[in-house]
Amino acid sequence: MKTKAHLKLPHPKVLLFIGLSVCLVGFLTANRPAHQDMDVEACADCHEDMAKAFLAAPHGVTNTCTGCHGDAEQHLEEGGGPNIFAFSEEDFATAKTNKCLSCHIESNSSYMASEHGKASLDCMTCHTVHGHTTEKSLLKMNGVKTCNICHGDVTSQFELNERHRLQEGIMECTTCHNPHESSTRER
Repeated sequence: MKTKAHLKLPHPKVLLFIGLSVCLVGFLTANRPAHQDMDVEACADCHEDMAKAFLAAPHGVTNTCTGCHGDAEQHLEEGGGPNIFAFSEEDFATAKTNKCLSCHIESNSSYMASEHGKASLDCMTCHTVHGHTTEKSLLKMNGVKTCNICHGDVTSQFELNERHRLQEGIMECTTCHNPHESSTRER
């Protein structure tokens, strides 16, 4: 008489790991807000120029608008309107900066303690996200011109004979100063 072969089950720890993994994936996908992973294509229906510029910029690799602008379900249902985080002048600087720091916290962990953070300057004061720029770090203009917007009194001193070589492009303000860190020296 022939006997049935015994079915060998995986180790109980392996089964536990698989079960927890399935539950975790189910939990994460079930709790995701509607349109959370909306891609740029959906937003381009109304914001074509902005979407094209975004995709051409380094942040375009994310291919999502909702990562920064938040859940767009109501925005889509109502055909637009102020029901999305728009990085507008009315939005608090800390709210705008916190959106940026949600991804860039490792490289700018001290920003809120910096002189610029304490002055409530948000990231969009100096940087662009959607616009096409050839400047490093997505600056709106080259580093010295960016600094000159607020620090014109200091940059005018660099027109004197005895000065650092900013005009020649040998140095930039950021050669010595990190705008994202707290100041550790006297001015």
